[in-house]
Amino acid sequence: MTSNGRRWITAPADPARVEELSQKLGILPVVAQILINRGVTGVEEARQFLHPDFDQLLPPAEMKGMEEAVLRIRRALDRGEKIVIYGDYDADGVTAAALLVRTIEKLGGEAGFFLPSRFQEGYGVHREALQQIQEEGASLVITVDCGITAGEEARYGRRIGLDLVITDHHQPQGPLPEAIAVLNPLQEDCPYRFKWLSGVGVAFKLATALMEQAGEEVPHSLLDLVALGTVADMVPLLGENRALVSLGLAGINGSPRVGLKALAGVVGLQSKEIDSTSLAFNLGPALNAAGRMGDADPAVRLLLEENPERAQKLARFLYRQNQLRRDTGDKIFAEAEAIVTADPRAAGERVITLAREGWHPGVIGIVASRLVERFYRPVVIIAVVEGVGCGSARSIPGFNITAALEECAALLEDFGGHDQAAGLTIAPERVKELREQLNRLAGDRLQAKDLVPRCHIEAELPGHQVNMELANQLSCLEPFGVGNPVPVFGSRSWELRSWRLVGAGKNHLKLNFTREDRSLRPIFFSGAPLAPRLRRYRKLDLAFNLRAGTFREQPVLNVELKDLCYSDSSIFGRLELVDRRSEPGRINYIRELSGGGEGVALFVTTRRREEMLKRRLPPEAVTFISSGKKYRETREQVCEHLVLYDLPLHFRLLAPYFKEQGRLPRIWVHLLYSSRSREINDKLAALSLPSRSALQQIYRALLETAAGVGEELIFPGNLAGRFAYSDQYWRRCRDILVEAGLLAAGPGRQVVLAANDPKGWREKVEQSATYRSTRKLAEECHEFQERLLKDDRRELVEYLGSFLEKY
Repeated sequence: MTSNGRRWITAPADPARVEELSQKLGILPVVAQILINRGVTGVEEARQFLHPDFDQLLPPAEMKGMEEAVLRIRRALDRGEKIVIYGDYDADGVTAAALLVRTIEKLGGEAGFFLPSRFQEGYGVHREALQQIQEEGASLVITVDCGITAGEEARYGRRIGLDLVITDHHQPQGPLPEAIAVLNPLQEDCPYRFKWLSGVGVAFKLATALMEQAGEEVPHSLLDLVALGTVADMVPLLGENRALVSLGLAGINGSPRVGLKALAGVVGLQSKEIDSTSLAFNLGPALNAAGRMGDADPAVRLLLEENPERAQKLARFLYRQNQLRRDTGDKIFAEAEAIVTADPRAAGERVITLAREGWHPGVIGIVASRLVERFYRPVVIIAVVEGVGCGSARSIPGFNITAALEECAALLEDFGGHDQAAGLTIAPERVKELREQLNRLAGDRLQAKDLVPRCHIEAELPGHQVNMELANQLSCLEPFGVGNPVPVFGSRSWELRSWRLVGAGKNHLKLNFTREDRSLRPIFFSGAPLAPRLRRYRKLDLAFNLRAGTFREQPVLNVELKDLCYSDSSIFGRLELVDRRSEPGRINYIRELSGGGEGVALFVTTRRREEMLKRRLPPEAVTFISSGKKYRETREQVCEHLVLYDLPLHFRLLAPYFKEQGRLPRIWVHLLYSSRSREINDKLAALSLPSRSALQQIYRALLETAAGVGEELIFPGNLAGRFAYSDQYWRRCRDILVEAGLLAAGPGRQVVLAANDPKGWREKVEQSATYRSTRKLAEECHEFQERLLKDDRRELVEYLGSFLEKY
């Protein structure tokens, strides 16, 4: 069992580097391992990672085109030209627009801003917008978070008297626009050492260069905007981005701008320290909601607002837009999920492609991401609006969705993106062809293993390392985000003691685990669907985050589960094997299992064991199977669970259960015995399967009793008093000795001593068919028990599963 069938992948350890970083930096070895997992392997590099500061910000003059951009903007400021910041409608573009508007104003200039509508102009620079800007008296346009592909628009702007300075961070495609300057670390021959700035990061570099040129201080007060836009745009939080976000968060938590303070209040962060998670999941989505649901301008105005009352009104508006965005997205997601689950063809396809009229184009990207998380396969969601299909695609590792769309370009009106996300425009009548072609491509490129979701484990922790010391040191790895995710740890074999549903809707699981002398009480958000599959006293492997927190002014260790799986079981076909060999608490385990509403069959070696357990278990809690009892009881009831309280001598003792219950879709076999069961079984075997030495003793006793060859005897007669064997045992002995020619069978229990051969008896006995079958059965018993005692869980489930497949 895992929460969604994920495959756990643990990062490889590097003990030598771990020891070096740990000793030289004074950090725990597991924290050193996390740094190595991030590609941070040198001591100085690690020191900078752990202590981001202003010295880690690169000089803006390194960026190609910066000198030309600063000169043109400086000239506009000197001449009193009107400048317009042309942005994008997402959080990156919004924060970048606000940042440059405020920078131009600080330098004494006049700056306006223009954000295109997602539903009218769409993304990017547009001729009609440039025409409007020019007619309103502007002579210089500075793009932020867009423009790198606006070659034709830049030429048009020049024709109508508009100069363009383009700042962008997206991958250039083809020749660069003919602008006054192009600032983009990804452009060819740009010597800027860090390539993964966000749009607002590039804008900040321009702002820094402008302030430095004017002899002003570096605009550190704008780093709050840089932090928000960078995190929201999901660029890697490594290198310079890490320093920008860390410094920006310090500003937000120190003296936040009026607009951000108001927004933090309406989203419930007014009394909490804001971190990168708050930016990604609270402030960023609220800022994005304006552009997703309508006009993005209120978001920029909020960031520029200095009046608390007006800021509060704008923040409440954005909050309502975000609620609308959530409700709309939830509705579309539910509809899309229902379509996939109801359509066997869609559920079996490697790329899910859905289109519908009435879906809101502003939220389909979020819905696509949620569907990828739900079904773990590439997803294309298309909203049909006024006869045009506006699509958003999201993918999984191993399938470059933009490259796939390029191979479908003949079906599309427009598309663009990167390997894991893309946007597209398509005529509704071409959607069916797109679906078929994408699935043909995915059939060649995605194997079955690629469609199994993954859970990446930073390191495995023994129980004693899950502690406050580690949680406190993890804070030095913040800010977390893309490229530096919140660490997920693994820890094995925790025994589940209890759990309960929590939260207003009872959607979350609060669990209690123990391991050796330690306890752990994690929470699993949205884990309620797992509750019916949980069993007390089972062992589970846990994947989790750790965070230091406080409760009633006392430090607490907050543990959030990300996944869990049973560590005591393996699956082969329809059989799941639960391995609790030699574990204590067998009675409690059976009580818990039998109280789950499913049938339980319990194997014990003897009737005496059965009677003992009946006294200790609730009445009719289980159906008993024992070595000396034929299996009939479960014919009238379903028993999905077979519990081996004792070690069976042979599979034949279990065969009736598998024959009666073997058609069930799933069977659980629980191993509760220990090696001590072998001692009992050896005694049982000795009482039912005659060995060579036992036969020798019996034959010698017969020779001592009889007067000579030909004498009639009652078998076993007086021997039964000397040897305490079962009737079945004596019957086997009689058959063996008769087949060996040492006895002759008479009527009833009578036998005749047929030979007096104390030396040659062995060879004669070994010719007996009954003896050979008895010894074969003894060997089978030995092998069966050896495997049930010594095989590991994975070997054993295949071994027992092979028997099940016969029924």
